[in-house]
Amino acid sequence: MKNFAVTLALSAIGFVVLYSTNATGAAVPGYFDESTGRFVPAQARQSAATPMVMKTPASDPVTRTGTFKIIITLGIDSAIGMDEPIICAVNVSNSDASYNNQASTSTYVVRTSATTGTATLTIPYEWTMAEVGEAADISASCNQGQSSGGVYHFVSFEQQLVIAVPASGTTTTKTLSASI
Repeated sequence: MKNFAVTLALSAIGFVVLYSTNATGAAVPGYFDESTGRFVPAQARQSAATPMVMKTPASDPVTRTGTFKIIITLGIDSAIGMDEPIICAVNVSNSDASYNNQASTSTYVVRTSATTGTATLTIPYEWTMAEVGEAADISASCNQGQSSGGVYHFVSFEQQLVIAVPASGTTTTKTLSASI
């Protein structure tokens, strides 16, 4: 009982120390977007000479519709069995001070041999943005996990690229290659 009380007291002290060291009181400029339920920080400044400013919404927002088609070609380690599933996922996002857009999907890799596979992910989108020429962040990952004798083995890769949000009505195809 005495050990339990000492452990509980030390845990409480540790919590207070951790909590107080994380509470710096520093404010981050931005706003809470009620439509997405997320905090949107102000745009980072370009240099120390450029003050940090928040973008104001364009008087006429821009809407873009289209499809991202991401083709992932994987080199697969021969230790990964043909019957072990590999899952790939892609997340595409665009964010500015006025809007936060996101689209994502996932699928299984189709094995073409013991050491190669392909995943084709198609992601439709309809986004509203403050202005033309904003960036789309594409994040792709593939994961394979297995349990052997109670030990979990996990291999993965992740790639990111940034492109301008395409004109409406287009299908933008990007091909990625990786190994797991």
